[in-house]
Amino acid sequence: MKTLNLYPILLFGLLVYFGLLMTIKTQFGLLDLDIETMQTTAEIRQPVYQSMQNGILITPKTAEIIVCLIRCESMGNPNAWNKNDPNDGSKSILQFQDSTFDFYSIKAGIEKPDIWNIQHQIITANYMISNGLLNQWTCSGVCD
Repeated sequence: MKTLNLYPILLFGLLVYFGLLMTIKTQFGLLDLDIETMQTTAEIRQPVYQSMQNGILITPKTAEIIVCLIRCESMGNPNAWNKNDPNDGSKSILQFQDSTFDFYSIKAGIEKPDIWNIQHQIITANYMISNGLLNQWTCSGVCD
């Protein structure tokens, strides 16, 4: 008896589903997606690994979580600004809201935090993840 491998069919179905979902969200203004600002995984990894080279202590596991969060939250767009989120929206590659960023960036040791500074976002995310706060991101379930 021949068995049918359903994995390719399921994968195709999921890709179609998410493609349609992204199209619908973009068409109705639920998702502000600019294809020109989307980055490859290698481009998304670059600032995380640059932080590590600059002496920021990030474990390899945390680095991959941060890369996943960046991909999921902003597709690597440093100018991403979700104005639909409360409190003036979520900003930059890790989609921080001002109050969350201000609070945790100081705890992470950043003297003059700038929410639009990619390195500051990565340092703050590293601090938060290292202290059990990954659940602060909506994408945490995908990136854990």
